[in-house]
Amino acid sequence: MNHTQEKLPDIFLRLDTNPDTGLTDGQVAEIQAVTGLNKFDEEKKETVPERVLYHLKDLTSIILLVAAGIAFVLAIQGIKGITDGFVILSIVILNVILATRQEMGAERALDALKNMNAQMTVVLRNGVKESIDAVQLVPGDILTLDAGDLIPADARLVESVNLKVEESILTGESVPVEKDADAVIADKAPLGDQTNMLFSGCLITNGRTKAVVVGTGMQIEMC
Repeated sequence: MNHTQEKLPDIFLRLDTNPDTGLTDGQVAEIQAVTGLNKFDEEKKETVPERVLYHLKDLTSIILLVAAGIAFVLAIQGIKGITDGFVILSIVILNVILATRQEMGAERALDALKNMNAQMTVVLRNGVKESIDAVQLVPGDILTLDAGDLIPADARLVESVNLKVEESILTGESVPVEKDADAVIADKAPLGDQTNMLFSGCLITNGRTKAVVVGTGMQIEMC
């Protein structure tokens, strides 16, 4: 959908939102049940058995397991004692346990770091301004952003005052782009010319704005 050319009243009507009061908690819950959270889906984490199997398939582990098997065969035939087989097998088990624990520990540390760096943003909900975690945003939320804020989701401008946005991650242009809620945008205009839109991940360098979220997480719609 081309959000740049859609009229604001039509956007408010389609998203069932109000630019002065925002969404209600009930609306947010209903929308999140459909769209999910404002983040990209993560790959399913490996289970412990899957991690163990992965390390057992490592070339070094396979060689050691073969050596342990040979040692047990020789022990059964009475050629050697059974101790060597158990020692080699113990090395394999210990190596798999340590590698699996290290991976899981690193994963937990990364999750903790993500939680520490949670992006907060200000929205209008139930008629009042609230600071929320950006992952809780849904289409129809009314954002209020100022200079220095990172844009948390794709949004159409409702109001803007001396607004400039750094969009180099999208366009490659190092100079901030001037934005205007009243700008008239040509059909199929490139991202750099969509001056009535805000795009997730870009930085507001100057001014302030009110904008309505039109896309979040995997539902982001680039025009």
